[in-house]
Amino acid sequence: MLKKSLVSLLICSLMLLAAVGCNKEIEATTGEVAMGRYIEEEVNIDGFMPEAITFLVSNQGKPQIYQQTEKGFVIFEEQEDGNWGKVEPVWLEAFNKQDAYNWISAMAVNEKGEPYFIAVGNLEEQDQNVASGDMGTKAENSDTGSTEEANLGQAEQPEDGTEFKEEAVLITNEDGTSEVVNHTYTYAIYVEGDAIKTCRLNITEGLGYIIPSHVVILPDNQLVVSGNMTGQKCYDLKTGNEVRKYSEADGNIAQINNKLYTINLIDKQIDAYNENASQVDHFVPCENIDEISILIPAENNNMYLVTTNGIRHFAEGGSIWEELMSSTGLSLGLPSYGLVNAIEKEGRFIVQMTNDQYQNVIKLYRYSETTPTLPTIELNAYTLETNRTLQEALTAYQLQHPEVRINVQVGLTGEEGITREDAIKALNTAILAGEGPDIMVLDGLPIDTYMEKGVLADLSEIKEKEQMFEFATAPFQKDEQLYALPLRFKVPTIWGDTQVLNEVNNLEELGVYQKTHSKEMILPKQGSEYLMNLFAGQMQKEWFNAQGELQEETLIQFLEAVKTFSGQQEEVSKGYNTMMKNQHETINTQNIFEYAFGKSHVFIEDVGSILDLLICNEANKQKGEGSFKIVQQEEECTYKPSSIIGLNASSKNKILTEEIMAFMLNEKVQLTDTLEGFPTHVGAFEKWIKGETTNKNASYMYSVDDYDILVVEWGHEEALQAFYEEVKQIKTAVLEDEALINLIVEGSKAYFENKESAQQVVERLKPQLELYSKE
Repeated sequence: MLKKSLVSLLICSLMLLAAVGCNKEIEATTGEVAMGRYIEEEVNIDGFMPEAITFLVSNQGKPQIYQQTEKGFVIFEEQEDGNWGKVEPVWLEAFNKQDAYNWISAMAVNEKGEPYFIAVGNLEEQDQNVASGDMGTKAENSDTGSTEEANLGQAEQPEDGTEFKEEAVLITNEDGTSEVVNHTYTYAIYVEGDAIKTCRLNITEGLGYIIPSHVVILPDNQLVVSGNMTGQKCYDLKTGNEVRKYSEADGNIAQINNKLYTINLIDKQIDAYNENASQVDHFVPCENIDEISILIPAENNNMYLVTTNGIRHFAEGGSIWEELMSSTGLSLGLPSYGLVNAIEKEGRFIVQMTNDQYQNVIKLYRYSETTPTLPTIELNAYTLETNRTLQEALTAYQLQHPEVRINVQVGLTGEEGITREDAIKALNTAILAGEGPDIMVLDGLPIDTYMEKGVLADLSEIKEKEQMFEFATAPFQKDEQLYALPLRFKVPTIWGDTQVLNEVNNLEELGVYQKTHSKEMILPKQGSEYLMNLFAGQMQKEWFNAQGELQEETLIQFLEAVKTFSGQQEEVSKGYNTMMKNQHETINTQNIFEYAFGKSHVFIEDVGSILDLLICNEANKQKGEGSFKIVQQEEECTYKPSSIIGLNASSKNKILTEEIMAFMLNEKVQLTDTLEGFPTHVGAFEKWIKGETTNKNASYMYSVDDYDILVVEWGHEEALQAFYEEVKQIKTAVLEDEALINLIVEGSKAYFENKESAQQVVERLKPQLELYSKE
């Protein structure tokens, strides 16, 4: 994420000028424009399928793309003229007949151009006496004590070629229930000459398999994989046995001469190993690495590092990483893009990414001596905390307007000693001095004060050009002017048994319902801080009257309702651990599973994506009955606006900032899923609901304790439409005051630790809360 201040950006700019050999003093006296920087170009390939499983590799210096399609692998190779064409090595036809249908998670090419694939499943030769798809397995039935024959079917396989067999075994659990477990293994399938060979890796972990994302081929029939939660291991392809373990950490690995380089996220460094040793030989400090960093070997033991922040170079014997290219204004910096792989050829970088629809995107980055080093126009934007929606929109704009650079300043950078109050005070000082940012994300900032003081420009004309939800604009209108607009929103919802939902509309009513049904688990038990943050924004209006005086009883009722559901998870709630993370990371899957499998009557979530809705609806489907409702405030449906954008009324670039604002509100821009909520553009929201921008082939499986499983895939069209109809009823915005909520969270800990009553806590907090409310 872009977290540079204007000062640091100027420093980086000066360093970049020095790197390209520009003399700033000469430029100042001659008026010449400094030239030279990396630019982005599309990689267009005839026959390329964005949805297909894709591997980008370098074969003896030639960029290649392997695509796994329904008919097997297709290989594209870059030609000398920069165009791409298909290549068909001798081994490909046989490989496509026998192995191309397996689940391949990683691949690489050795120095001879021979590919190595990592497959996950069970490729063991079947018992010739057992028919395909009718494998006999025996299991003990604990209820009857007898041994039953279990005929467990397999997925349909191609008529010719080796089958991808999962060895299905029926087992009986301690509670007497039975389940099917598929024995899965990890294989190396590789080409030697024109022959295709297979080696099952002998994994020592209990699972019996790993799912590598990176692989490196060493001499002497050895192979190194970096697997999910297994670290980097070396295997002998003659025996399949583990030879050595380099690191416990996951991450990208690269081979440079006789060294193996691994990313060490814990220590923020690149560890170097001798290929035949498990101890670190030396390390290269690198503060810029993250979970999806890509290491690329270069000549003379040099290396490149590609991250979502840009591309850096490290020279053998050096001590610092040289920034070759910042991702500002380039697709590499789009939050909706995920970095997959990158290769380098003669100073050109070909980068593979996936977009928010899980489609492959290939970009080329090359140095252009005829492009100005710096854009000719600069603007400043501000956000209190890192904001993906802002970065997505501003990056997309700069891609279309490379002459513009938009510097984004983040107020809370994580630096020790910088508080929220300090950041806001610094921003206000800059605004009063006429040096405020042109564009502001107002989340967490005093919006009402900015509206009253004339800090924000009127957006009424800009809003009229796009079709926005009326509820999105209402809170920010005053005196027939519109001062801000949220780009995203979330919806606080209650999902559960219809009987419960008929009687409750919010947390306080849920608390009353729980007291009258004390022997039942209405809402899963969870931490008080989590619950307060989830509900405080909806209740805070009730805590103070128009004069800013605390209404003590309302706050006491809120704390008591929170305590009703707070505490550690009960026994029925323990042990839940999702097998696959929700990519949006916005919902509490533990609560959803407890409801779906009958351990609670309701669950509560702030939903902000189609995936969130699909998971919640799948929980209702699993439960067998249930519905949902939007959390209400004073009998009105609520929503939580986010990425609230305002323009500085004193900006010297008023026309350009208004153009950028209109761009951010455009339906096409709003269609992108930034993982921060639904789009406020009506047209974009409708397309989300209809699945017009969703990869419907994608499915998401969530597993709990390996017993309860939710398979979430596209569907629930009627339920999604029903949600849309409810969204149309939204009236009230929940504008959370984080500072106020933090005061209550910290000040009420004694109550939740049973050291004070709710009455005592509220009386103690009253002076501080009223002082804050009247500021």
